[in-house]
Amino acid sequence: MTGLRRTARLEHRLTRSNASLAELSAGAALVLEHQMATLAVTPWLVRPAARLLARTPVRVATVIGYPHGGQVAAVKAFEASKALEHGATQLDFMLNAGALVSGDDDAVLDDMLAVVEMAHSALAVSGVIVEAAPLGGELQDGGPADVPAGPVHSFESLTEDEHLAQIGFFRKVEHPIEGEMID
Repeated sequence: MTGLRRTARLEHRLTRSNASLAELSAGAALVLEHQMATLAVTPWLVRPAARLLARTPVRVATVIGYPHGGQVAAVKAFEASKALEHGATQLDFMLNAGALVSGDDDAVLDDMLAVVEMAHSALAVSGVIVEAAPLGGELQDGGPADVPAGPVHSFESLTEDEHLAQIGFFRKVEHPIEGEMID
């Protein structure tokens, strides 16, 4: 697998609440340098990120309903519409885990459709984030209504993943300035 094909699936996340415009510029440069697929930012950074990455294949993503997903569907739809208006091309959203574990399928469906329909109407990509911690062991067996789910990894946990190590997904390279790095 070439470096380009490997990084074309990766995204860089700059979603801390105190992320600055200077960090955004550095993050955009990193994404372009490594030909990553997506730069995910907090909602207030969507507009400047879209300007920085205009005329590139990089998607600008943001997270709707962060941090807990407990907002009502109409609030998420409004947040999604503003993110799209500001230039987002990917919307990831926090699913209402309380409704999910309560078995309120209508609320879960409304929650998902509020963002997914908004994204699709703008030809944007959408994805759901299910915070597994409040769900306990529910996701071990596919979760309620067989909701697909998986862990959210940090870069460190990915580089320590046994399967990725076995298939040679990451490799160590020598950078002329930074020294040894993982590619």
